[in-house]
Amino acid sequence: MPRKLFVLSILFMFFAAAYSGAKTPVETNGGQIFIVKSRIRNKKIIITDNLGREIDYRIKGICYAPDTAGEIFCQTYTQDIPLIQAAGANSIKTYRPLGCYDEGGNFIYESSKELLDACLKAGITVSAGFCCEDMAEGGLMEQYLKMFGRHPALLMIVLGNEYNYHYGEWFTKEEWLSRLASAVKRARKYMPDRIIAVSHGEMPSKEEYGEYVKAGVDYIMMNMYRGSNFGFSKSHWDKISPAMPWGVSEFGRSSLDAAGRDTSKLQAAQLQTLIRCMENGYLFTLVDDPGKGAFEFSHVIGREDGMGIYDKDRNPKRAVCVVKEEYDKIPGECCLFGVR
Repeated sequence: MPRKLFVLSILFMFFAAAYSGAKTPVETNGGQIFIVKSRIRNKKIIITDNLGREIDYRIKGICYAPDTAGEIFCQTYTQDIPLIQAAGANSIKTYRPLGCYDEGGNFIYESSKELLDACLKAGITVSAGFCCEDMAEGGLMEQYLKMFGRHPALLMIVLGNEYNYHYGEWFTKEEWLSRLASAVKRARKYMPDRIIAVSHGEMPSKEEYGEYVKAGVDYIMMNMYRGSNFGFSKSHWDKISPAMPWGVSEFGRSSLDAAGRDTSKLQAAQLQTLIRCMENGYLFTLVDDPGKGAFEFSHVIGREDGMGIYDKDRNPKRAVCVVKEEYDKIPGECCLFGVR
């Protein structure tokens, strides 16, 4: 074999081996831009793309849990991606791993990959959520990350969801932190170049911040419902954390009050104010979920079955135009992916 051909063959085998671990090859024809690495640095989310650029990424997000009438992601994502884009969002956060499943709860690889590829093509990054059961050794988290831990649409994974509200009910604080540390260690094997986050209910204390850092978490995000603004939460956070950006994993307002009256104007007004003082965040939620129940409400946010910016039939509410207008104003390079 001629020397030049031999060298080319070796290079081909090297790159083939490097990409085989990800199991998610991406077509780069047509100028596809995608995530190679994400990390937290100097209170910013930094993305390295496949062109070698380092980007200060701002999350303009929407929580995505299309569970209406028992639907799952793959039944609705072709409808939902245009709705996400119409709201000006560049990222989604899920509560279970974003994928397609068979009746036994196992991932269907090809369909799940098509879903993630569709997000990539649309310029939407994914923060994939995992509950405590998913995080068990050999569970859904590991199954998912073996297949998609290096998928170029994956921005981060988010472990748990405000579990601090359930200490003593579901498990002790010590048990949760132990499970979290174990899950972080295992996740690193499959996604060494992505952020691992946790979602905490409200503002963590300095002690809680230190416990999460000890568990190996890169980023602590907060579910915050304080009415029309976040108060002094950012300045409070900056005193707690010298390294992590302030990030809100849930915020929002319902379009219904406790009596079921239409408060869509109030929803739009509050989302406008909240986004204006947000650094990185995911509004709750894309589509109304009637499964939340008419009796699940608070005087701060209204009825939980009306939290979507689209109703259960995916008709837009007033909030959609407001959210897009405010998200479009956020400075920085926010929509980097998809096709150039």
